[in-house]
Amino acid sequence: FDDFKDVFNVKLDASIAQSSIILTNQSGFNYLDKLKDKDGNYILQPDVTDKTKKMLFGEYPVHKVSNKTLKSIEAEGIVKHPVYMGDLKEAITLFDREKITVELSTEAGDLWAKDLTGIKVRDRFDVQSVDETAVIAGEITETVAG
Repeated sequence: FDDFKDVFNVKLDASIAQSSIILTNQSGFNYLDKLKDKDGNYILQPDVTDKTKKMLFGEYPVHKVSNKTLKSIEAEGIVKHPVYMGDLKEAITLFDREKITVELSTEAGDLWAKDLTGIKVRDRFDVQSVDETAVIAGEITETVAG
């Protein structure tokens, strides 16, 4: 956990660290959620404002996404769970290009034979990096027994 402290105390800008989170997948969260300190207390603590959420160091919310969305990598008895630390809102921005196209067809594919009309809608969005230093990627390394 000293590596986590290094990220939040030194590697992230102080203004970014204030609004930072930890993002990992279900397996990474499970690993963190089971860790205990030398006194037997769990490292992740419940958020005092919402008992269904967990906090690291009482300061940084821990969010989990599906293992399907964010995959762990396993090789030779070692599993590496992805973890992202920082403020995602500061790292990227989403643009709605406000360009929508709608197309209709009765002939595409086998629509004519089935007496159907197909509709295709395209909505243009864009994602741009704003501050590449606002998020630090890492991994949690877990040794798998057997």
